Amino acid sequence: MGAAVLTTLEVREAAVCQQRYYEPYFVAVLWEGRTRCDSLWRNLTGDIVPLLPIVRGVTPYDRLYWTGYALGNAPVNVNMRVWARAVDLNGVPLGSSWRAIGQATIQTPPLRWFRVEIPEGHWDEYRLEVRSATPRLVYSRLIASQGYWKE
Repeated sequence: MGAAVLTTLEVREAAVCQQRYYEPYFVAVLWEGRTRCDSLWRNLTGDIVPLLPIVRGVTPYDRLYWTGYALGNAPVNVNMRVWARAVDLNGVPLGSSWRAIGQATIQTPPLRWFRVEIPEGHWDEYRLEVRSATPRLVYSRLIASQGYWKE
């Protein structure tokens, strides 16, 4: 598996990676599907409109993970960035709207899984954007976990 790290996020191969000090007690799949990557920044659903989040109501979770793979014989070389924002009870964004959480370059051999950990899981809404110089389809999941740190 391959791994990517946003400038602040780490990318790892997604085999059977175990984290020694983090034991989630609840895990949820927030989004699953195909993502078209091309030269434009698109969110995981394919939108290029920067107003739309991919997931909402993520505040209870403390970590998000984006995992995926791409079919084909060519190596994966995808750029990604993560945006987050807080909203009020009516769903209106607070502050200056989207906040950049980090960015990463995912580079893996063909047909390998990758995983990107997004540690800032306390925002209400998230938008993950991807682009690639070579057009591809990436099959992926956005997973959230709720857990605790052992000291």
